[in-house]
Amino acid sequence: DRGHTGLEISTPGSVGWTIDDLKIWPSVLSPDDLAKEKKCVPALPGSARANYCMYFDFSEGFVEADNHPAFNSNIVCDDNSYRNSSNYACQNYWITDKTNRVNGYLGNFNMIGGPMSNYVMGIQCSECYTEGTNIPAGALSLKYGDYVEIAKPYQGFENKISVSFWLRLDENPQTGAGIGQGGANLEDNAKLMWTMHLANGGINWNVIKNDGTGMYPDGGLTFGMLPDNKPLADGNWHHIAGTVSPDNTILYIDGEVADTKNGLGTNGLINLNPNSVMHIGKDVRYASGRFMDGAFDDLRIYKNVLSSDDVKAIYINKCELSTSDEDLIGYYTFNQGNVMSNNNVSETTLNCSSIVTSAEDLVGVLHHFNLCGSVSNWIQGYITNGKTCE
Repeated sequence: DRGHTGLEISTPGSVGWTIDDLKIWPSVLSPDDLAKEKKCVPALPGSARANYCMYFDFSEGFVEADNHPAFNSNIVCDDNSYRNSSNYACQNYWITDKTNRVNGYLGNFNMIGGPMSNYVMGIQCSECYTEGTNIPAGALSLKYGDYVEIAKPYQGFENKISVSFWLRLDENPQTGAGIGQGGANLEDNAKLMWTMHLANGGINWNVIKNDGTGMYPDGGLTFGMLPDNKPLADGNWHHIAGTVSPDNTILYIDGEVADTKNGLGTNGLINLNPNSVMHIGKDVRYASGRFMDGAFDDLRIYKNVLSSDDVKAIYINKCELSTSDEDLIGYYTFNQGNVMSNNNVSETTLNCSSIVTSAEDLVGVLHHFNLCGSVSNWIQGYITNGKTCE
């Protein structure tokens, strides 16, 4: 498990201790604020508690696992390896400040399987925020390391696909994080089908051609940012959509065309992988190092091409689908659990809407979520629960 880890510090012949969730503020917190920290009460934006200057959550490692680079002779840990290696044994020698990405090096840790001098089970926020626990949630918040896996996504794409969702990024993600379908953690584009991944402050969209090359259609990935080349990670909700057809590949941001590239061509097909899975919140191709901090709402996947008017309508109307569509092969409203509740521990799956055929086979499994507090949990949706499209 990862995402609930703390760090156990031991010295031979002495009593060890464990640390988790280290925050440093440039101000003096009141006893009331400190009590709220202990109970995991979310900090209001602009409050003294929200203004920490350093924050380490110690979520880099795996619980009591073999996190030492010696277990992979091909990996050498040095100052340039942090977050660049695809091997977590190397990355586990660093902790990162979630505020400004200052890195801390872990010296002399064993990092060998077991609870001593290693990553261990971290704080579970047993006294989470409980106000408003009867308010139905409508979106899913992710912190670095969280993701959803849909083990049996739709596999029958031919030469058309559309993907639409609402996204909020709380900070710039690592390259590759986002949504995609392909071979899980194989680092192989030949096993990839489609990807909507974040990079360079914006987002890329495209499919892989079914010709064995693992290549995108001629013209490469589409790429888009906010107007004036502003990054997507502004803390606001944005609508993202992508379409692919024989004629073209189009990326939309907030209802407008952000980029257009070549399509699959007359005889081109989308790559097939009968063993593919879909990941939400990470790069499906990589096991580690490509995650995000943010939230998702109203994810739709079609086996046809949405028109520019269709995309514009989704952006403007901000509503949920209530009727079936034979081309809609995946629909996730995220209307599960209660807003920021500590009672969400049983909501560990992402359900596909019943308006989709075979929805019971399209269930996603949540990995590493806290399911309590204001992040890494079910939260207030951007799309109003129950507001259906007329």
